[in-house]
Amino acid sequence: MKKKGKYALIGILLLVVGIFVITFNMRFQDGTFKNLWPTVLLVFGIILYLYYFSTKKKKNRLPVLFLGTFIAICSVFLFVLSFTSFSNMRVLWPGFLLALGLGILSLYFYGRRNKGVLAGALLLIALPIVIWIFYSLKSKYGLVIGVSLFILGAAFLTRGLIREIEISAVEKNVSVKYPQTDFENYE
Repeated sequence: MKKKGKYALIGILLLVVGIFVITFNMRFQDGTFKNLWPTVLLVFGIILYLYYFSTKKKKNRLPVLFLGTFIAICSVFLFVLSFTSFSNMRVLWPGFLLALGLGILSLYFYGRRNKGVLAGALLLIALPIVIWIFYSLKSKYGLVIGVSLFILGAAFLTRGLIREIEISAVEKNVSVKYPQTDFENYE
């Protein structure tokens, strides 16, 4: 066996054993195959990654990279569902769109860097994030999130207005005088 193949096999074995040890130490209900079946998908995704990155002609194997990314990320959400309840699918389903977007994004980074592929990937990544934000607004933290977004928006707007004033002053060769606050005289 070649040295590269030996390291890959040892790496896969260590990943699988590590996943099982972490799972059993987190004191989940029971470590049966009923809960651990997403490990099979995760290992399959990792094997696809190793296959893609160990070959010389990577451009011809982009579907392998996409599939490995998609399967590995989906396995994370399936782990959550297998240890909680499949009724949580109503909240976690955008994660599968996120996995699809990240898979397409890997095609962009390792492929021809087509802007259409990037746009599609970013749309599929942003959509689940927006959906999760709307889900969280309905939760008990919705008010906190709303106030935080308001403050963040005000900060960006203020920074943009100040920056616009500074730029126009520089163009006119005028110095900008900011009003003094009590904090500046407080020494």
